[in-house]
Amino acid sequence: MSYVSLKEFIDVKEAGNLSQFLNYKKIFPKITHETDDFYHFAKMFYCTNKHLSDIDGWFLGTDLTVIPDFDILLFLDSFILNIDLKRQITNDDLTNYVSKKFKQQSRIFRVLNKTVYNLVFVVEDNSLYHFDPSTEIFSTYSFEDLFQLILSSNILFENKIEQLTPSEFLINPWKDKDDFIHQRYWLSNTQQKISDSIICSGIYGVTGEAGTGKTLIACDVMRKMSNDKRILFVVPGDVDSEKKDWVSSFKNIEVHSAKEINNLDLEKYQMILVDESQRLFPHTRNRLVVWGNANYVNKTLIFFFHVDQTLSPKDSGVMMKSFIQTSEKDGKGQYFELIDNMRSNEAITYFVRNVFHLSESAPKRITTEDYRNHIDLKYFSSSLDAEKWIKDYIKKGYIFLVPTGDNHKEASSDKFGHIDNTNTHHIIGGEMDNVVTYMDDFIEYSQKGIIESKSREYYYLDHEIYVNLTRARNKLALAIINNPDLYKGIMDIIYKCKPSS
Repeated sequence: MSYVSLKEFIDVKEAGNLSQFLNYKKIFPKITHETDDFYHFAKMFYCTNKHLSDIDGWFLGTDLTVIPDFDILLFLDSFILNIDLKRQITNDDLTNYVSKKFKQQSRIFRVLNKTVYNLVFVVEDNSLYHFDPSTEIFSTYSFEDLFQLILSSNILFENKIEQLTPSEFLINPWKDKDDFIHQRYWLSNTQQKISDSIICSGIYGVTGEAGTGKTLIACDVMRKMSNDKRILFVVPGDVDSEKKDWVSSFKNIEVHSAKEINNLDLEKYQMILVDESQRLFPHTRNRLVVWGNANYVNKTLIFFFHVDQTLSPKDSGVMMKSFIQTSEKDGKGQYFELIDNMRSNEAITYFVRNVFHLSESAPKRITTEDYRNHIDLKYFSSSLDAEKWIKDYIKKGYIFLVPTGDNHKEASSDKFGHIDNTNTHHIIGGEMDNVVTYMDDFIEYSQKGIIESKSREYYYLDHEIYVNLTRARNKLALAIINNPDLYKGIMDIIYKCKPSS
């Protein structure tokens, strides 16, 4: 996103060229009238200061998803100017909605360790208000005061908030236990709505790809309910030390591996949450389903899952989704879907979606330059040729992710067994900043532009590759090995490099 200047904004708006200007600046407002509101703000600024020079460096519509978006930001050496735009407003709106929004946003400014001036501009009467966070009181503010405030420091022309990576302001509940316990974390509006809904009795399903916040919702629910209900948290694979330590900080919560379910007395629990439940084997899934159907009136069963992260024929992603949707139709519970990825860089998120479904184009704000900044894509004719490149990234601190092998058949990952790596089963549900991985000739595009596996190995190779790609938060290095059709599809469709006819 680019910054704008006040007078240029006024001029292009009045010349009827605002749409072209916003596209050029890569500004895509969620609410159309916000650009009109900013125009009124700019006009009012110069109405009282007609002879001022143009003031540049304003950012419109900065959105981190997990907190209310920032309508207008101006970054200066000594402070940040944060302005909320309102068409009209009542005193109750100021003291309730707007003050709450500013308080939620204040955590981000603390991350930046910067002083902030919070202002509200009301279009209806061209009024300006200042919010004092220490007293939580709004007071009238003049445009002359605003001008003098801006003159007191140097404008930086960079969006410090947009530059934050998710790992700087989002917590991992397992690793950042103290922050979680003291509730120093955010839920988006959608996440909060789901969390509030699934604490009631019933059968619930929450689905979403990696990074959408399923685990954070589960932890939020357990934190809220641990004083009132006996809770069982079920995880795939072995229970690691981080989860054991986290659970020990709360009352009434137990954590067990899915393979232990048949040895537990489920009737002693009032709430059961199952993480990565697409990986449940049939006998485990059936026992939980029986318990849920028998107790949905006064107890709670919650499944967190994603069908595309089903890894083997014994897993149950499709069955899980079908069961939840049937339960919803029968009035026993509800099915929720998370769409917004909170943790991964947007470029990586949309790149992976587009790689797997060529028809799923990214929004306008994501450009091929964004892809190049966060994804290093390189073609090799053989795995041997790719090996040095992969090792170089491992030396840089990237985690090398490979699909899980097959004990009985040739597997895609066999050629990399001698390199330090982590397999898909060991990282599902986890995330890391930087990932290096590969896609080879064991997969292909179907006629629908959807990646499918050509391999007959036991685990679903296409699903494993999806999991591996979606682990990266900040940087992804991807080797395409001996698969020219795959490389061509990515170059033509995603990077817009299709040769002209």
